Amino acid sequence: MKKWLKIVLAICICLPLSCIAFQSTGQAKAKTHSYYVVKTSNLYDSTTSSKKSITTIPVNTKLSTTSPVSSQMVNVTYNGKTGYVSKENLADHAVDYTNTYGVSHITRYDISRIPSQQDSLQFKVPKFDAQKISNIPSAKKQSDEENPIDLDVWDSWPLQNQDGTVADYHGYHIVFALAGQPKTLETFIYVFYQKIGETSIESWKNAGRVFGVQDSINSNDPYLSHQTEEWSGSAVKLGDEIRLFYTDYSGAGPVGTGDSNQVLTTAKVHVSLDDGQLKIAGTDDHKSVFPGDGKFYQNVSQFHDEGLWNSGDNFTLRDPHYVEDNGHKYLVFEGNTGTEDGYQGELSLYNKAYYGGDDTFFKTEQHHIFLSPKKKLATLANGALGIIELNDDFSLKKVLPPLVTANLVTDEIERANVFKLNGKWYLFTDTRGGKMALDSISSDMIYMLGYVSDNLTGPYKPLNQTGLVLSQNENWFSRTWTYSYFNLLPSDPTDKNVVVTSYMTNRSISDTDHSTFAPSFLLTIDGDKTQVRQNDILEQGQLTNDGSDDESTTQPVLYTGYMTKIHAVRTGQSDKTKKIGEVKPGDPVQVLVPGKWTKILYKGQTAYVYGDITKQKPYTGYMTKIHAVRTGQSDKTKKIGEVKPGEAVRVLVPGKWTKILYHGKTAYVYGDITKQKPYAGYMTKIHAVRTGQSDKTKKIGEVKPGEAVRVLVPGKWTKILYHGKTAYVYGDITKQKPYTGYMTKIHAVRTGQSDKTKKIGEVKPGEAVRVLIPGKWTKILYHGKTAYVYHDISRTKP
Repeated sequence: MKKWLKIVLAICICLPLSCIAFQSTGQAKAKTHSYYVVKTSNLYDSTTSSKKSITTIPVNTKLSTTSPVSSQMVNVTYNGKTGYVSKENLADHAVDYTNTYGVSHITRYDISRIPSQQDSLQFKVPKFDAQKISNIPSAKKQSDEENPIDLDVWDSWPLQNQDGTVADYHGYHIVFALAGQPKTLETFIYVFYQKIGETSIESWKNAGRVFGVQDSINSNDPYLSHQTEEWSGSAVKLGDEIRLFYTDYSGAGPVGTGDSNQVLTTAKVHVSLDDGQLKIAGTDDHKSVFPGDGKFYQNVSQFHDEGLWNSGDNFTLRDPHYVEDNGHKYLVFEGNTGTEDGYQGELSLYNKAYYGGDDTFFKTEQHHIFLSPKKKLATLANGALGIIELNDDFSLKKVLPPLVTANLVTDEIERANVFKLNGKWYLFTDTRGGKMALDSISSDMIYMLGYVSDNLTGPYKPLNQTGLVLSQNENWFSRTWTYSYFNLLPSDPTDKNVVVTSYMTNRSISDTDHSTFAPSFLLTIDGDKTQVRQNDILEQGQLTNDGSDDESTTQPVLYTGYMTKIHAVRTGQSDKTKKIGEVKPGDPVQVLVPGKWTKILYKGQTAYVYGDITKQKPYTGYMTKIHAVRTGQSDKTKKIGEVKPGEAVRVLVPGKWTKILYHGKTAYVYGDITKQKPYAGYMTKIHAVRTGQSDKTKKIGEVKPGEAVRVLVPGKWTKILYHGKTAYVYGDITKQKPYTGYMTKIHAVRTGQSDKTKKIGEVKPGEAVRVLIPGKWTKILYHGKTAYVYHDISRTKP
């Protein structure tokens, strides 16, 4: 019995110990984990701070490790070498993926097919005759010795209407352009203008620089104060005001930040037009709009983090293009993607969305990139055509996702341009083969790419299947080398032909041939296809195409006329011939042969319309008196309405009795009409309001300094709207709204603009003054009267 007891006791003691031993043996066997490398990684010899790299491990390499999941450095073996790799570079799956980020892409597949298209005349920029090219005669600046210096003129953009068409500014076309002294880095925005109807290069006049030397440096804006150059953008006519958008660029010191910072910027530009001379009268509301948010669009801080230019990265945030849609204001611009929409880096090599094509193309092209000398360029390529929404004061309202991105293709897609034509939105951009990360694209190629959508914000599809619209491969040093293509909407909404402007000749390649306006040419846009019209070459810098020939007929168009009555369009010269359409008062028609029955070009075919046509383009005029609207040119004809001072009328034929479009029908009003839109002016002196243009006429009121008046016709005696009636006041009026300024120095208040004039008071630093007209001597309102004080005034309240 004792023997059996001993055996039982032994079993009871040994069995738990064996279980414990078995359990301990199982725990000692470490679990194996598998990972994929998602970023090229160093294999280190240790985990210490003094660790050294043994080798590198490429992306998508599968590794096994027994290191705990919580380890920051894991122990692995690769190609027979054992070491440690950072856990943050590993994942539990391979990185081949598809992520569109909800935006459209310029894909490698599309770009790879462009070489097979680019030599077709459908896409080639027309050949220009170098012997017929001229420098812009007015593109000059005065040197310190007052000797005129010829300027290079390159990127340009016209003043446009809110619908994107070229604006008529009191009978003139206005163009903003980058210009500078040859063989320097000088880059400033100049203004050129041309009387509408003139087209020659000699007819372009130069109004000078938009901004003064100190305009940006003296700004309180944190970005503008470091501006060294002014880069391209867009301009829009809003009523009678001009709003400019451009790129604030900061280069080398001492003012600049030296890091190529680019900020979307805006300003209101004031101009005066007197006897055909347009002058820059200053700017205001000059402010930065968007410096990049880092999330949707790369900013300069991220460019710093990448290592600036030493990294091979190309930071872009420029070319703001203004556009409106459904009452909303937007800027479309060139940029680079940010961290939330496909940032640059090696991981982008594995995103199928950037490749396009099918799986076979993806695998083949991906393999090709890994062997290509342009692999690094591809990882850094993340160009984007971005969009932001603006508030009514043109400040930033909302950052929106890009319209199109070019990851793995290029870092630089320039001169963003978007407009609506025939119910579709068209998006264009210029780019260079030398910036593209594809071996199949020659570095000397220049392209315009284009995309189409039903909506401004996309999605966009490539025109002509690949996106190619224009191609050019002139020698870099050629007189007829062109770039910076910009498409301009036709004034006729049914026209499919846009005018393409550009500049010609690279900067500083010649002592005599300077960068200049290139000859414009026509591009037909039909749905998702485009066609360069090789024979339709216009004058250098020409902005519109009124009167150009259509290839469907051999008979030249004489001019664009405008209907003054409603008429049927017919196949022959009789009311009995077939009616094929209708034209209304103010409609443009392309005149082939004028006459009682005018032969016109109508939707690509010849047709006839009765000859109530004028060469005078309809325009908006403004009444300067109250008048009856009548059915004919006499006070005895039927009165059908009334127009009041300041009211807008659509002028068809000006004259003693002006023919107008009134509620959709033609009518007549006596000719007290001006092209000058009424505006708010502000008195700079106290004046009597009178019934006529003389101190001897009846006084009916009084206006004081700073008081607003509604200006109908400016002049020595200004015609104004006063209590609903027309009246006159002496012309001490400015468009500058009075504002409150604050003195920055102690100054005497004087009766005139000189230290020798009578002193009537004193203002101290920080004291508020009511500014009437700013200047070297600022006109102010002082104790109810006008006076002058030296200009040490700030808008910033102490």
